[in-house]
Amino acid sequence: GIARLAHDRKLAKQRKQQELEGKDIESDKFEAIPYQLTKLNKLFEKAPGALLKVLRSDFDDEVRVMFVYRGVRLVRATFPNYAPELEKLLLEYVATGQEDDMEFAIGILRAYDGSPAILPVCKAIIRAVPERSRLWNEVGSAIEATGVVSGEFGMAEAYERKLQYLEPWKTDEDERVRSFAEWISDGLVNFIAQERQRAEHGLALRKYRFGRGDRG
Repeated sequence: GIARLAHDRKLAKQRKQQELEGKDIESDKFEAIPYQLTKLNKLFEKAPGALLKVLRSDFDDEVRVMFVYRGVRLVRATFPNYAPELEKLLLEYVATGQEDDMEFAIGILRAYDGSPAILPVCKAIIRAVPERSRLWNEVGSAIEATGVVSGEFGMAEAYERKLQYLEPWKTDEDERVRSFAEWISDGLVNFIAQERQRAEHGLALRKYRFGRGDRG
């Protein structure tokens, strides 16, 4: 399974290089990674460290945006509920102190739509990097992600829940965590105000249109 993954990733890189060189790739027999195969996912569940090792190697060579659509999809398919063993492995990458390792960990965290389960790894990253590091924006994006929301005020309510999750960070023993918490909370408060204004405007507009139609 791991060998198959590495082989498929190699083929993907070769295909990308051919595209860059303008070669005809229509005849290439490229087989995408079978993300939906249950048996493959079960195999990766038994060897998460090996899976992340392959993905980490690929992370250095692949366009980062493409990593989200390939490697992250595979991790999410294997660990849909953010398993403890995955968190343990990500913390090991953070513990190296290398920015690329932490950025890789953040890439994996992005698969989980801002779930509060990712916060321990996010906090570990904030503790490990200088204040106002470029990774603050990356961690912030992972935390602020919401996935699908419902209702007019669904997005605002999702942001409000995130504010609640982050409240304990404001009294954390680490100064960088406290500073980050204030920084991201300020941004979330602004997002909430904008989303509520947008939702209220949309509701008012629909009521106005309905009222006009009702009067004929």
